Amino acid sequence: MLYTDGVPQATSEMRWSETTVGTSGSFIGGAARFDAIGANGYIVDVLYNPTGLTVYFDKVISGTRKDIGKGGRQLAISGMAPGVKILQHFKITGTTLSYDACLAGGSTPAETSLTDSSLSSAGYYGFFVSGKAGMEVDDVWLAGAKSNLDSQAISIGNSNIFYSPGNWFSNGAGAMTANNIHGSAAGTSSSTFIQTQNQGAYLKTVFGGTSLSISFDPDPLKEGKVPIQEWPVLRYYIDGKSTNVQVPPTGNSLTLATGLVSGNHTLTLYTLRLKQSGDKWGADGKSPTDVFRLTGLKLDDGASLFTPGLMPGRALYYGDSITDGVRALGMDADFAGMDGTVTAAQLVAQSLNCEVGIIGFGGQAWTHGGSGKVPGFLSAWNFYHNATPRDFSQPLDYILENEGANGGSSPANTSNWVTAVRALGTTGTDGMPTKIICISAFRNGNGADLSIYKADHPSDDRVFSVDGAAANNGLLSDERFSLDNLHPTKEGHIWLSSRLAVLIHDALNGNNVAKNNEK
Repeated sequence: MLYTDGVPQATSEMRWSETTVGTSGSFIGGAARFDAIGANGYIVDVLYNPTGLTVYFDKVISGTRKDIGKGGRQLAISGMAPGVKILQHFKITGTTLSYDACLAGGSTPAETSLTDSSLSSAGYYGFFVSGKAGMEVDDVWLAGAKSNLDSQAISIGNSNIFYSPGNWFSNGAGAMTANNIHGSAAGTSSSTFIQTQNQGAYLKTVFGGTSLSISFDPDPLKEGKVPIQEWPVLRYYIDGKSTNVQVPPTGNSLTLATGLVSGNHTLTLYTLRLKQSGDKWGADGKSPTDVFRLTGLKLDDGASLFTPGLMPGRALYYGDSITDGVRALGMDADFAGMDGTVTAAQLVAQSLNCEVGIIGFGGQAWTHGGSGKVPGFLSAWNFYHNATPRDFSQPLDYILENEGANGGSSPANTSNWVTAVRALGTTGTDGMPTKIICISAFRNGNGADLSIYKADHPSDDRVFSVDGAAANNGLLSDERFSLDNLHPTKEGHIWLSSRLAVLIHDALNGNNVAKNNEK
């Protein structure tokens, strides 16, 4: 298979990756310096085994292969096993053929080369696939172009990647780190993936070099048979410039940037939109399927990550469809109308000078479940998903809740929840007990009655009630700010957050007027 659209290349170079299928087998080979009909040129043919690779250099003359490497050349590569990815590089420069390979993840390449004085001056390049049905190549770059394989894989647990608190689940067995991912400890494994079913979850970092890509695991989406047109949509900002991109249905990597000016660049990556009506809860020890699962980043070879700029505070913000960004962009309440990056929750957290984990589920109420098979708030708030407790070990300056729009609430519900939160013993970055802010529903005023809790805990002066209906005050009845008289548009979220932030800061400063049912 030759790429003959361009001009013949005097320097033929190609990079690609393949994944081992078993303990031994054959890879797709590289082809270079071929004529346009594929009758004459050079091939590197590679077999893999438990100890490394066996490399053959062949010359093709009038369609017949001739071994010019004097048999197979052994390249020792430690860590060979079924399912590992091998990064490969084949190059012809002048009269020298060279091949090198390594495990994905930055191991030192093993290499071999030979000289053939009869090499022609130019030719086409491609892949040698005869007899290798079913193999796949990935991350392909040709003709000397800088490659994703000329790069380094970055672990999701890198200490310079910050994840929004509380709304990413990671599968490591160690303690939660300050960057909100489970690390490793003695006798335990670190996280190999981190995933979220929450719109508006994000990560932040600073990366060096000229390019960036991410790796993801599509298996949950495939297992849940999520339609490919409803796979997660991401929004990322590189140096402040935003781009929306949907997770692709093929492969497991996504390029975010190439050709940047060499230097350091800021990255903030959000989950903009996920399908609402599938499975966001999971069952019987199985992961939910409507998730975005991240497995790593890739940078230029030699480039590094650096600590991102962060707001000093940390917060969690619970809510329902409004918190989740439902109908912020359009009337489709299941996918296309979503935007979890522009919600009042995001903006209120910024007014509190906090990095925030937003946890919202459409249709959820205090005691009955919402979209994505998620249970009621009182049963779900302290779990990532089914039977998987949420980790509250890192500091939280604020925990906010804005439930109550989807059915009634009661002072007992609010009291039980606040009491359960207090039982966690969470503290803020200042070492003081977490401030709990209960915001009533914007339309009906439910969900923030603290009368029972205050009567039972009169000394707790770090629990606050805020009147969400006062923040609304007719805003959501205006078609400029809501498409359905309930869910704010992007502009509605901006206006709502400005009103809500004032009420919250007044409450924190002791200036708010008590609600009627708390007088």
